[in-house]
Amino acid sequence: MIRDWDGVERERITLNDPGEWTCSISWTPDGRFLAVGAADYTHGELRILLVASDGTSPPTELINTAGFNPMPQFSPDGRWIAYVSSEESNSPEVYIRPFPDVNRGKWLVSADGGVQPRWRADSREMFYLDRTNHVMAVPIQAAGRVLQAGKPVPLFQTNVPWSPAGRYEYTVSADGQRILACVLAEEDDRRIEMLIGWDSLLK
Repeated sequence: MIRDWDGVERERITLNDPGEWTCSISWTPDGRFLAVGAADYTHGELRILLVASDGTSPPTELINTAGFNPMPQFSPDGRWIAYVSSEESNSPEVYIRPFPDVNRGKWLVSADGGVQPRWRADSREMFYLDRTNHVMAVPIQAAGRVLQAGKPVPLFQTNVPWSPAGRYEYTVSADGQRILACVLAEEDDRRIEMLIGWDSLLK
């Protein structure tokens, strides 16, 4: 459902299959389309649907994938879409495809597992969370229809929960220099002391 800022409902978008549920969405920069991660675990299907924001056309399948939450993310320039999939390995990884022709190519971005992809505002860098809870940065170069992903570089380790079925736990500033994250609270290291024979102190 799409609502204006005043709360008035503007559009209602319905997926093709009532059994599917939405696990993640991303808007194109021009606001015309949404990429919707739709999961139907009953039939073991996971796909990314392309949905017109004005509701004038039915959703169409953009990418058929595998795993848990695909977490689609359009690049800020609208030329690419990043997503998470375990289609080629047992581990979820971050991939990038061209948009709107997603069949024109596919590039692996992460290494040894990756979830929660995020773009820098100039579309020249991508971030993701790896299995060891490191926020990773990957330089992205695009020349025409060809994309090149550089070597992932660990920025820092955080206690953001790593889960292939999770939701986004962090966001990146436009220049890529600051990261705001929801992290697990660190518990105080407090020892438990036990007093035996305390009743003798009352005598």
